Amino acid sequence: MASTLFSKTVKSLSSPRLLALFVFSVCITLVSLIGMIAISIWILSSTAWVSWSWLEWLLDIVGTLGVGVLTWFLFPIIVPVIGNLFLEKIASIVEADSYQVHQAKQRYSWLQELWFGIRFLLLSLLLNLLCLPFYFIPGINLILYYGLNGYLLGREFFESVAKRQLPKNSVKRARKKILSVVWGLGILLVFMANVPVLNLTVPFVACVVMVHLLYQKVMPSTAVPSESINA
Repeated sequence: MASTLFSKTVKSLSSPRLLALFVFSVCITLVSLIGMIAISIWILSSTAWVSWSWLEWLLDIVGTLGVGVLTWFLFPIIVPVIGNLFLEKIASIVEADSYQVHQAKQRYSWLQELWFGIRFLLLSLLLNLLCLPFYFIPGINLILYYGLNGYLLGREFFESVAKRQLPKNSVKRARKKILSVVWGLGILLVFMANVPVLNLTVPFVACVVMVHLLYQKVMPSTAVPSESINA
């Protein structure tokens, strides 16, 4: 199932409009990533932790390395904040091009989508901080990290896409019916978010793959695949 959805995601890039959004999304993600690192390093370098210059220099180096690790660790939970900025536009194009659906039943402004992303960020940050002691236990750490963040990321993107077309009380019910698929895709997205360069594509890929999941597994009878139109 996952391979089929990712194949459809790649195929969606044949749309010039979607390809342009893909490039823009990657650029925004790159700028956000660089900005996070730059601000963190600036805060470290402009703060005097100790009075001895050589020790301060050493702490700055350790702190810079720590910022890199922390950015890698936290990037998956920042993805929805970026993805929600483009979600409405990306979903509309995929729906129109692939399923002949030309109107969302409910629309949300980019400010609303941004708030949804920030709300997710705060919740995910809290849960990851609560789990932090367990991340230092070999064997448990990777299972917990990918399991927790995969669940959160998959849930967030699926519900963000589904709420555009489904009644509010049906969104969670739909997600629970295909929980294993949503969770599995979330884990794959978290893994992608931990891979340099590939992580820049995650906000875009997450939006597109969840649209395809919605129409393939939840709403197959309401959409007309573009292949049948072109036949």
